[in-house]
Amino acid sequence: MIPEDIRKRLSAESFKCNFSVYISFFKPFFKTMKEAEEFIYLCEHHDLVSKRAMHQLVRGISMADNVFKLNQSTKLDGIQVQYWIMTIEALYKATNQKAITDKFKIIRDFFSNYINSEDQDRLKTGIHAMDGQPLNIINIADLFNGIRNMVAHEGIYWMCVFREDDYMGYALKPNFKEAFKNSTYVIGDDPQLIENKMESYWLCLTGEEIRNMIVRGGVTFLTGLLSD
Repeated sequence: MIPEDIRKRLSAESFKCNFSVYISFFKPFFKTMKEAEEFIYLCEHHDLVSKRAMHQLVRGISMADNVFKLNQSTKLDGIQVQYWIMTIEALYKATNQKAITDKFKIIRDFFSNYINSEDQDRLKTGIHAMDGQPLNIINIADLFNGIRNMVAHEGIYWMCVFREDDYMGYALKPNFKEAFKNSTYVIGDDPQLIENKMESYWLCLTGEEIRNMIVRGGVTFLTGLLSD
């Protein structure tokens, strides 16, 4: 609990951040405003690790949200995914205790251990491989990481489109092994390579739904830091 005298001073003066921005960000993920305030206060004052990680979560997701504000002629959902994955990596890098050398293992760990079971089930029922193969949470983590890699390393952001209204979304990415061998452009120049070395998915979820799952996972991650 936050002492009442401290609660009255919850402002940019008592926080080295814009408190109203943080409240707006976290309030939808807590039952009451009081719970959101207490969570922010604890993250800010527990230790430097929890403070840094909270700021990284808000910064990264907010940058992804800003993508939607751009005047775009092409869907930019892949760029949003890039910011989500960057944010997950930043959370882990904020603490040495949770540092993992291989970046793809960071994303797998986050989706497996911090995305709650209900959201994991929603991901598994809302994302389908076009070849009919069943997907587990590791496959889904690799999908988002693969989309991020295409954006970050090749500038390809148009191979991920989330569901919007009645329009089904889709995603394409090189399979895990080919991502280390050939560029997506090389694969795309050869129809046979596309069939054998590209993976394709239906996305039945909106960007907002997936974004909120990642934020909930981030809150769970931060909560774990507060118990250390």
